[in-house]
Amino acid sequence: MKKIILLFLTTLCLAGCRKTDQAEKFYLSAAKAYNAKDFKNALDMLEKSLKCDRYYLKSRFLKGKTLFFEKDYMNAETEFLWLTSKQKANVDFKLWLLRTYIFGEKKEQASELVQNLLKENSSDWRVYYWKAQLSKSSGDFETYFFCLNRADMYLKESSAVYLDLARTWLELGLSDKSALYYAKAQSLNK
Repeated sequence: MKKIILLFLTTLCLAGCRKTDQAEKFYLSAAKAYNAKDFKNALDMLEKSLKCDRYYLKSRFLKGKTLFFEKDYMNAETEFLWLTSKQKANVDFKLWLLRTYIFGEKKEQASELVQNLLKENSSDWRVYYWKAQLSKSSGDFETYFFCLNRADMYLKESSAVYLDLARTWLELGLSDKSALYYAKAQSLNK
């Protein structure tokens, strides 16, 4: 009896692994199409990926972003709401939901979400940037400039962190890693 149960569980696991492997293959094709701005093909590949594994987060996230760039804000919102319900702490999912609210002209939901994001993480420059955009759209230029200055301050702090990491990697003899962090710091200082 134990052997039958073990065989059943192994078969179930392998079937699940194959589904995830197939989902990943379709996702990779979709990512290629997305990067080439071939959003129709990307959405087709993402649908195939999600048929293999409807809980495949990478495909759901890319689908939401693709729908966003197709200006299908209602369906993009559905994807990002689903994603945020599955991973409540994921700031990237919430930021894309925020973008979707802003571009979909759902200012009340956007304002509520940006306030919650600031409570959760008041040092993320991206939240201040999007709050600035929301403020500008409603004509609140005082908040707009305040938020842009705050975003700039946090970006400068990030730049200092990247420079410190670059120095540390160089001291450890890892010049490739050092160059990577130095380039990140430089890109923030432009």
